[in-house]
Amino acid sequence: DENAKMEYRQYYASVLLRKEECEKAAEVCNEILREDDGYYPAYIIRQEAYYKLGRAQEVIDDYYRAVEIYAGFCQPYLFAAEVFLDYGQYEDAMGILKQAGENQVEFTAKMRLCEIRLLRGMAKNRGDRREIRKRLDKLQKELEEGAASDLEDKSELEFEQGMLWWEDGKRKEALACIERAIEQNPERPQYRLACGD
Repeated sequence: DENAKMEYRQYYASVLLRKEECEKAAEVCNEILREDDGYYPAYIIRQEAYYKLGRAQEVIDDYYRAVEIYAGFCQPYLFAAEVFLDYGQYEDAMGILKQAGENQVEFTAKMRLCEIRLLRGMAKNRGDRREIRKRLDKLQKELEEGAASDLEDKSELEFEQGMLWWEDGKRKEALACIERAIEQNPERPQYRLACGD
């Protein structure tokens, strides 16, 4: 049964992705897409694999193809926006999130954090950062109260809070937040770099 074979290969690719074997996961998705270039789950898995491999252009290419097939799932927007954020292309990232809103995509915790990071990058003054901090506080409160979340690493919330304080010139508050982020996830080198700065 060809449909069953596709599903098995899709499942195999997702297992490879979870095992951080991203190159292999992407190759399995390539095989699937050679047979059926409209097989949506393969674009979703491959896009994440490419993101983890740092292959920015491929992430964006898969974003366009996935949204063309189905525009209502958040992941293609999230990884595309993250790529633009990583390169400091705030207007492009904002365009992606705006399109997600227009397509009535549910803004998950990860999407909302991405939007917060974007707004922080574009903030021009303390007033802007105060509004961003309100969004971040609201997200943190919801997660503390047990709201369903796709955000695996909550240390990112502390880190963003620290960066907002830092940009406001509040070094003591920034350092406290960044140190909490390090306690929650000591594996993130950018936390230590920010702490050192």
